[in-house]
Amino acid sequence: MTPQTDWVRDVDAVRKELDGASDRAAITIGGGLVELALEQALLSVLRAPKNKDEASRLFNGGGIIETFSQKIWACYFLKVISPTARKDLDTIRKIRNIAAHHVNPISFDDQQITDLCANLPRAAKPAKATNRKQFVTTVLIYTGLLIAYSVLPEKAEIGGDETVNGVGLGTDADAVP
Repeated sequence: MTPQTDWVRDVDAVRKELDGASDRAAITIGGGLVELALEQALLSVLRAPKNKDEASRLFNGGGIIETFSQKIWACYFLKVISPTARKDLDTIRKIRNIAAHHVNPISFDDQQITDLCANLPRAAKPAKATNRKQFVTTVLIYTGLLIAYSVLPEKAEIGGDETVNGVGLGTDADAVP
């Protein structure tokens, strides 16, 4: 199996884990999933590292695209993602950072997380969705779009008004009343 198909198989296992995890775990795992998908999308447009030393200079500690934020911005400036997708992914990153860096218990019902979830795209808000469902849905949509981007021969910017092969998230302004 290629590393990409191994990675995709792991996405299914991670999705099952997301459903049964604590809120903090779901947020941390979801954020990590999107971050890995960003790496895959970047690897599809960058020169392939020739060896482990070159690979370590890309995403590892001290690498040129080390942090979640740097990966989002790199994808944005390389036109992998649209301005709308950059904002959505940054919201996921902010939620992940709250869960990763706070010692006290974290819940999707916390006001700070609720406020951030309100900024997630409308397409990820199923009727009467909880903050958790909205977050996980957004994570899975962007993970799928980023992985699709990484394997498709024709590249199209992801998010907002733009689509990847006809699939886009849209915004509240796009909603039909």
